[in-house]
Amino acid sequence: MRERTTEATNPIEQEFLSVIREYERVIYKVCYLYTNPNAPLNDLYQDVILNLWKAYPKFRRECKMSTWIYRIALNTCISFFRKEKNVPEIVTLTREADWMIEEHDPIHEMLRQLYQMINQLGQLDKSIILLYLEDKSYEDIAEITGLTVTNVATKLSRIKDKLKKMKKEQSYMELEELKKSWNALDEHLKDKELIKEEELGKLIGHADKGIHAIARLNIKLILISLPVLVLFLLEVLLHGRLNPIYIIIILSWIPALYWDITTTRFLQQTKVDEMPLIEVISRVNRIHRWMIRERLIATAFLLILAVLSFIYWQIWQYGIAIILFFILLWGAGLGLILWIYRKKFLNRIQEIKKNLDELKIIDS
Repeated sequence: MRERTTEATNPIEQEFLSVIREYERVIYKVCYLYTNPNAPLNDLYQDVILNLWKAYPKFRRECKMSTWIYRIALNTCISFFRKEKNVPEIVTLTREADWMIEEHDPIHEMLRQLYQMINQLGQLDKSIILLYLEDKSYEDIAEITGLTVTNVATKLSRIKDKLKKMKKEQSYMELEELKKSWNALDEHLKDKELIKEEELGKLIGHADKGIHAIARLNIKLILISLPVLVLFLLEVLLHGRLNPIYIIIILSWIPALYWDITTTRFLQQTKVDEMPLIEVISRVNRIHRWMIRERLIATAFLLILAVLSFIYWQIWQYGIAIILFFILLWGAGLGLILWIYRKKFLNRIQEIKKNLDELKIIDS
Protein backbone atom coordinates (compact mmCIF):
# COMPACT_ATOMS: atom_id res chain seq x y z
CA MET A 1 0.00 0.00 0.00
CA ARG A 2 1.38 3.41 -0.96
CA GLU A 3 1.87 6.16 1.55
CA ARG A 4 0.09 9.41 0.80
CA THR A 5 2.86 11.93 1.17
CA THR A 6 0.86 15.05 0.40
CA GLU A 7 -2.71 16.19 0.41
CA ALA A 8 -4.25 18.00 -2.54
CA THR A 9 -5.22 21.56 -1.83
CA ASN A 10 -8.70 21.45 -3.44
CA PRO A 11 -11.30 18.82 -4.46
CA ILE A 12 -10.52 19.02 -8.20
CA GLU A 13 -6.83 18.53 -7.55
CA GLN A 14 -7.55 15.63 -5.19
CA GLU A 15 -9.79 14.03 -7.81
CA PHE A 16 -7.18 14.54 -10.52
CA LEU A 17 -4.41 12.98 -8.41
CA SER A 18 -6.65 9.95 -7.83
CA VAL A 19 -7.13 9.61 -11.59
CA ILE A 20 -3.38 9.81 -12.19
CA ARG A 21 -2.72 7.20 -9.51
CA GLU A 22 -5.25 4.91 -11.19
CA TYR A 23 -3.89 5.37 -14.73
CA GLU A 24 -0.19 6.04 -14.14
CA ARG A 25 0.77 2.68 -15.64
CA VAL A 26 -1.13 3.54 -18.82
CA ILE A 27 0.65 6.90 -19.05
CA TYR A 28 4.01 5.30 -18.35
CA LYS A 29 3.59 2.62 -21.04
CA VAL A 30 2.58 5.17 -23.70
CA CYS A 31 5.58 7.36 -22.83
CA TYR A 32 7.86 4.30 -22.73
CA LEU A 33 7.10 3.45 -26.37
CA TYR A 34 7.62 7.03 -27.58
CA THR A 35 10.88 7.60 -25.70
CA ASN A 36 13.92 8.43 -27.84
CA PRO A 37 17.09 10.58 -27.46
CA ASN A 38 15.11 13.72 -28.37
CA ALA A 39 12.16 12.81 -26.15
CA PRO A 40 13.33 11.46 -22.75
CA LEU A 41 10.87 9.44 -20.69
CA ASN A 42 10.71 11.99 -17.87
CA ASP A 43 10.01 14.87 -20.28
CA LEU A 44 7.24 12.97 -22.06
CA TYR A 45 5.63 11.89 -18.79
CA GLN A 46 5.78 15.43 -17.45
CA ASP A 47 4.18 16.89 -20.58
CA VAL A 48 1.39 14.30 -20.52
CA ILE A 49 0.57 15.11 -16.88
CA LEU A 50 0.58 18.84 -17.65
CA ASN A 51 -1.78 18.43 -20.60
CA LEU A 52 -4.08 16.13 -18.63
CA TRP A 53 -4.25 18.65 -15.78
CA LYS A 54 -4.94 21.52 -18.17
CA ALA A 55 -7.76 19.60 -19.86
CA TYR A 56 -9.24 17.97 -16.74
CA PRO A 57 -11.66 20.78 -15.75
CA LYS A 58 -13.16 20.62 -19.28
CA PHE A 59 -13.59 16.84 -19.28
CA ARG A 60 -17.34 16.12 -19.40
CA ARG A 61 -17.08 12.31 -19.32
CA GLU A 62 -18.68 12.02 -22.75
CA CYS A 63 -16.21 9.19 -23.36
CA LYS A 64 -14.52 6.71 -21.05
CA MET A 65 -11.81 8.09 -18.79
CA SER A 66 -9.30 5.63 -20.26
CA THR A 67 -10.13 6.76 -23.83
CA TRP A 68 -9.60 10.39 -22.85
CA ILE A 69 -6.26 9.61 -21.18
CA TYR A 70 -4.98 7.53 -24.10
CA ARG A 71 -5.92 10.29 -26.56
CA ILE A 72 -4.10 13.02 -24.62
CA ALA A 73 -1.09 10.81 -23.82
CA LEU A 74 -0.64 9.72 -27.44
CA ASN A 75 -1.24 13.20 -28.86
CA THR A 76 1.24 14.70 -26.38
CA CYS A 77 3.97 12.16 -27.17
CA ILE A 78 3.47 12.56 -30.93
CA SER A 79 3.47 16.36 -30.79
CA PHE A 80 6.39 16.56 -28.35
CA PHE A 81 9.24 18.86 -29.32
CA ARG A 82 12.53 19.11 -27.49
CA LYS A 83 12.34 22.68 -26.23
CA GLU A 84 13.69 25.20 -23.81
CA LYS A 85 12.44 24.13 -20.41
CA ASN A 86 9.94 26.71 -19.25
CA VAL A 87 9.07 24.16 -16.59
CA PRO A 88 11.88 22.78 -14.45
CA GLU A 89 12.23 19.00 -14.54
CA ILE A 90 10.08 18.05 -11.58
CA VAL A 91 9.12 14.52 -12.54
CA THR A 92 11.78 11.92 -11.84
CA LEU A 93 10.24 8.54 -12.61
CA THR A 94 11.28 5.89 -10.16
CA ARG A 95 13.51 3.74 -12.32
CA GLU A 96 15.71 2.37 -9.59
CA ALA A 97 16.41 -1.24 -8.65
CA ASP A 98 13.28 -1.42 -6.50
CA TRP A 99 11.13 -1.99 -9.55
CA MET A 100 13.17 -1.93 -12.77
CA ILE A 101 13.56 -5.24 -14.56
CA GLU A 102 17.09 -6.57 -14.24
CA GLU A 103 19.05 -7.02 -17.47
CA HIS A 104 19.45 -10.77 -16.94
CA ASP A 105 15.67 -11.17 -16.60
CA PRO A 106 14.12 -12.73 -19.78
CA ILE A 107 11.45 -10.00 -19.70
CA HIS A 108 14.18 -7.41 -20.28
CA GLU A 109 15.13 -8.97 -23.63
CA MET A 110 11.47 -9.31 -24.61
CA LEU A 111 10.83 -5.63 -23.89
CA ARG A 112 13.96 -4.61 -25.77
CA GLN A 113 12.74 -6.48 -28.84
CA LEU A 114 9.24 -5.06 -28.45
CA TYR A 115 10.64 -1.52 -28.30
CA GLN A 116 12.88 -2.08 -31.35
CA MET A 117 10.06 -3.59 -33.42
CA ILE A 118 7.40 -1.03 -32.61
CA ASN A 119 9.79 1.88 -33.12
CA GLN A 120 10.27 0.84 -36.75
CA LEU A 121 6.63 1.78 -37.32
CA GLY A 122 5.23 5.24 -38.06
CA GLN A 123 3.50 7.29 -35.37
CA LEU A 124 -0.03 6.20 -36.26
CA ASP A 125 0.88 2.52 -36.65
CA LYS A 126 2.74 2.69 -33.34
CA SER A 127 -0.30 4.10 -31.55
CA ILE A 128 -2.62 1.47 -33.07
CA ILE A 129 -0.41 -1.47 -32.08
CA LEU A 130 0.00 0.03 -28.59
CA LEU A 131 -3.78 0.17 -28.18
CA TYR A 132 -4.04 -3.36 -29.56
CA LEU A 133 -1.53 -4.56 -26.97
CA GLU A 134 -3.67 -2.83 -24.36
CA ASP A 135 -6.62 -5.03 -25.47
CA LYS A 136 -8.63 -2.07 -26.75
CA SER A 137 -11.55 -2.86 -29.05
CA TYR A 138 -11.62 -1.64 -32.65
CA GLU A 139 -14.31 0.83 -31.60
CA ASP A 140 -12.12 2.23 -28.80
CA ILE A 141 -9.10 2.49 -31.13
CA ALA A 142 -11.26 4.30 -33.70
CA GLU A 143 -12.52 6.77 -31.08
CA ILE A 144 -9.00 7.55 -29.84
CA THR A 145 -7.32 7.84 -33.24
CA GLY A 146 -10.12 9.43 -35.28
CA LEU A 147 -10.14 6.56 -37.80
CA THR A 148 -13.17 4.54 -38.83
CA VAL A 149 -13.53 1.01 -37.43
CA THR A 150 -12.93 -0.34 -40.95
CA ASN A 151 -9.71 1.67 -41.26
CA VAL A 152 -8.58 0.38 -37.87
CA ALA A 153 -9.11 -3.22 -38.95
CA THR A 154 -7.26 -2.62 -42.25
CA LYS A 155 -4.39 -0.79 -40.56
CA LEU A 156 -4.04 -3.45 -37.86
CA SER A 157 -3.91 -6.20 -40.47
CA ARG A 158 -1.13 -4.36 -42.34
CA ILE A 159 0.77 -3.71 -39.10
CA LYS A 160 0.65 -7.41 -38.26
CA ASP A 161 2.05 -8.17 -41.72
CA LYS A 162 4.88 -5.66 -41.14
CA LEU A 163 5.69 -7.23 -37.77
CA LYS A 164 5.69 -10.73 -39.30
CA LYS A 165 8.12 -9.49 -41.94
CA MET A 166 10.37 -8.03 -39.22
CA LYS A 167 10.29 -11.35 -37.37
CA LYS A 168 11.32 -13.21 -40.51
CA GLU A 169 14.11 -10.77 -41.43
CA GLN A 170 15.43 -9.92 -37.95
CA SER A 171 14.47 -12.95 -35.82
CA TYR A 172 12.09 -10.92 -33.68
CA MET A 173 9.24 -12.26 -31.57
CA GLU A 174 5.80 -13.26 -32.81
CA LEU A 175 2.98 -10.79 -32.20
CA GLU A 176 1.49 -12.94 -29.44
CA GLU A 177 4.89 -13.03 -27.74
CA LEU A 178 4.96 -9.24 -27.95
CA LYS A 179 1.62 -9.17 -26.22
CA LYS A 180 2.93 -11.45 -23.48
CA SER A 181 5.93 -9.18 -22.89
CA TRP A 182 3.63 -6.15 -22.80
CA ASN A 183 1.41 -7.84 -20.23
CA ALA A 184 4.53 -8.82 -18.27
CA LEU A 185 5.57 -5.16 -18.13
CA ASP A 186 2.09 -4.19 -16.94
CA GLU A 187 2.18 -6.86 -14.27
CA HIS A 188 5.64 -5.78 -13.16
CA LEU A 189 4.52 -2.16 -12.78
CA LYS A 190 1.61 -3.05 -10.50
CA ASP A 191 1.82 -1.61 -7.00
CA LYS A 192 4.97 0.34 -7.93
CA GLU A 193 5.18 4.04 -7.20
CA LEU A 194 6.19 5.39 -10.61
CA ILE A 195 5.95 9.02 -9.60
CA LYS A 196 6.03 10.49 -6.13
CA GLU A 197 2.89 12.30 -5.07
CA GLU A 198 4.74 15.43 -3.95
CA GLU A 199 6.25 15.67 -7.44
CA LEU A 200 2.77 15.52 -8.95
CA GLY A 201 1.69 18.37 -6.70
CA LYS A 202 4.67 20.50 -7.73
CA LEU A 203 4.05 19.73 -11.40
CA ILE A 204 0.42 20.82 -11.18
CA GLY A 205 1.59 24.06 -9.58
CA HIS A 206 3.76 24.74 -12.67
CA ALA A 207 1.10 23.67 -15.19
CA ASP A 208 0.38 27.10 -16.63
CA LYS A 209 4.09 27.64 -17.30
CA GLY A 210 4.52 24.42 -19.22
CA ILE A 211 1.79 24.46 -21.85
CA HIS A 212 2.59 25.54 -25.42
CA ALA A 213 6.19 26.31 -24.51
CA ILE A 214 7.25 26.44 -28.16
CA ALA A 215 4.50 28.87 -29.03
CA ARG A 216 5.48 31.10 -26.13
CA LEU A 217 9.13 30.91 -27.15
CA ASN A 218 8.11 32.09 -30.63
CA ILE A 219 6.16 34.97 -29.07
CA LYS A 220 9.24 35.98 -27.06
CA LEU A 221 11.35 35.97 -30.21
CA ILE A 222 8.76 38.10 -31.98
CA LEU A 223 8.64 40.59 -29.10
CA ILE A 224 12.44 40.82 -29.14
CA SER A 225 12.63 41.10 -32.93
CA LEU A 226 10.13 43.95 -33.26
CA PRO A 227 12.09 46.56 -31.24
CA VAL A 228 15.36 45.38 -32.84
CA LEU A 229 13.80 45.93 -36.27
CA VAL A 230 12.56 49.40 -35.26
CA LEU A 231 15.97 50.39 -33.87
CA PHE A 232 17.68 49.09 -37.00
CA LEU A 233 15.33 51.13 -39.21
CA LEU A 234 15.92 54.28 -37.14
CA GLU A 235 19.69 53.81 -37.28
CA VAL A 236 19.64 53.35 -41.05
CA LEU A 237 17.25 56.23 -41.80
CA LEU A 238 18.60 58.82 -39.31
CA HIS A 239 22.22 58.35 -40.37
CA GLY A 240 21.51 57.97 -44.07
CA ARG A 241 23.01 54.49 -44.24
CA LEU A 242 20.38 52.93 -46.46
CA ASN A 243 22.01 50.65 -49.02
CA PRO A 244 20.97 47.58 -51.03
CA ILE A 245 22.20 45.12 -48.38
CA TYR A 246 20.21 46.80 -45.59
CA ILE A 247 17.13 46.96 -47.82
CA ILE A 248 17.39 43.20 -48.41
CA ILE A 249 17.71 42.57 -44.65
CA ILE A 250 14.70 44.78 -43.84
CA LEU A 251 12.54 43.29 -46.59
CA SER A 252 13.35 39.75 -45.45
CA TRP A 253 12.87 40.53 -41.75
CA ILE A 254 9.23 41.55 -42.15
CA PRO A 255 7.98 38.32 -43.81
CA ALA A 256 10.09 36.31 -41.32
CA LEU A 257 8.19 37.96 -38.45
CA TYR A 258 4.88 37.30 -40.18
CA TRP A 259 5.88 33.65 -40.60
CA ASP A 260 6.74 33.36 -36.90
CA ILE A 261 3.34 34.78 -35.98
CA THR A 262 1.60 32.33 -38.33
CA THR A 263 3.43 29.26 -36.97
CA THR A 264 2.84 30.42 -33.39
CA ARG A 265 -0.91 30.61 -33.97
CA PHE A 266 -0.85 27.19 -35.62
CA LEU A 267 0.96 25.69 -32.62
CA GLN A 268 -1.49 27.26 -30.19
CA GLN A 269 -4.42 25.83 -32.13
CA THR A 270 -3.10 22.25 -31.87
CA LYS A 271 -5.30 20.95 -29.04
CA VAL A 272 -4.02 17.60 -27.81
CA ASP A 273 -7.03 17.17 -25.51
CA GLU A 274 -9.66 17.72 -28.21
CA MET A 275 -8.26 16.61 -31.57
CA PRO A 276 -8.21 12.98 -32.72
CA LEU A 277 -4.81 11.37 -33.07
CA ILE A 278 -4.83 11.41 -36.87
CA GLU A 279 -5.35 15.19 -36.93
CA VAL A 280 -2.51 15.78 -34.47
CA ILE A 281 -0.19 13.60 -36.58
CA SER A 282 -1.16 15.58 -39.67
CA ARG A 283 -0.49 18.91 -37.94
CA VAL A 284 2.82 17.72 -36.47
CA ASN A 285 3.96 16.55 -39.91
CA ARG A 286 3.09 19.98 -41.27
CA ILE A 287 5.05 21.72 -38.51
CA HIS A 288 8.08 19.49 -39.15
CA ARG A 289 7.95 20.20 -42.89
CA TRP A 290 7.69 23.92 -42.21
CA MET A 291 10.71 23.78 -39.92
CA ILE A 292 12.84 21.95 -42.48
CA ARG A 293 11.86 24.38 -45.27
CA GLU A 294 12.45 27.31 -42.95
CA ARG A 295 16.05 26.20 -42.31
CA LEU A 296 16.70 25.56 -45.97
CA ILE A 297 15.40 29.01 -46.92
CA ALA A 298 17.42 30.64 -44.13
CA THR A 299 20.59 28.85 -45.29
CA ALA A 300 20.07 29.88 -48.92
CA PHE A 301 19.30 33.47 -47.86
CA LEU A 302 22.49 33.76 -45.78
CA LEU A 303 24.60 32.37 -48.63
CA ILE A 304 23.16 34.91 -51.06
CA LEU A 305 23.54 37.71 -48.51
CA ALA A 306 27.19 36.75 -47.89
CA VAL A 307 28.00 36.87 -51.61
CA LEU A 308 26.19 40.19 -52.10
CA SER A 309 27.93 41.70 -49.05
CA PHE A 310 31.32 40.56 -50.34
CA ILE A 311 30.64 42.21 -53.71
CA TYR A 312 28.95 45.38 -52.42
CA TRP A 313 31.66 46.26 -49.89
CA GLN A 314 34.43 45.00 -52.19
CA ILE A 315 36.03 42.99 -49.41
CA TRP A 316 38.90 41.90 -51.66
CA GLN A 317 40.42 45.38 -51.57
CA TYR A 318 41.10 45.16 -47.79
CA GLY A 319 43.67 42.40 -48.06
CA ILE A 320 43.89 38.70 -47.37
CA ALA A 321 43.40 38.99 -43.57
CA ILE A 322 39.99 40.72 -43.90
CA ILE A 323 38.95 38.30 -46.65
CA LEU A 324 39.76 35.34 -44.40
CA PHE A 325 37.96 36.96 -41.44
CA PHE A 326 34.90 37.59 -43.64
CA ILE A 327 34.86 33.99 -44.87
CA LEU A 328 35.36 32.58 -41.36
CA LEU A 329 32.60 34.78 -39.90
CA TRP A 330 30.00 33.87 -42.50
CA GLY A 331 31.21 30.26 -42.63
CA ALA A 332 30.78 29.88 -38.87
CA GLY A 333 27.23 31.28 -39.07
CA LEU A 334 26.28 29.00 -41.94
CA GLY A 335 27.99 26.03 -40.32
CA LEU A 336 26.02 26.55 -37.12
CA ILE A 337 22.71 26.68 -39.01
CA LEU A 338 23.58 23.55 -41.01
CA TRP A 339 24.64 21.74 -37.82
CA ILE A 340 21.35 22.63 -36.12
CA TYR A 341 19.44 21.56 -39.23
CA ARG A 342 21.24 18.21 -39.38
CA LYS A 343 21.07 17.59 -35.65
CA LYS A 344 17.46 18.61 -35.08
CA PHE A 345 15.61 18.06 -38.34
CA LEU A 346 17.36 15.76 -40.81
CA ASN A 347 16.73 12.69 -38.65
CA ARG A 348 13.00 13.50 -38.71
CA ILE A 349 12.62 13.38 -42.49
CA GLN A 350 12.27 9.59 -42.60
CA GLU A 351 9.73 9.70 -39.77
CA ILE A 352 7.72 12.34 -41.64
CA LYS A 353 7.73 10.21 -44.79
CA LYS A 354 6.46 7.20 -42.86
CA ASN A 355 3.68 9.25 -41.28
CA LEU A 356 2.69 10.82 -44.61
CA ASP A 357 2.55 7.38 -46.20
CA GLU A 358 0.21 6.27 -43.42
CA LEU A 359 -2.10 9.22 -43.99
CA LYS A 360 -2.07 8.72 -47.78
CA ILE A 361 -3.16 5.10 -47.33
CA ILE A 362 -6.04 6.22 -45.12
CA ASP A 363 -7.10 8.93 -47.58
CA SER A 364 -7.12 6.45 -50.45
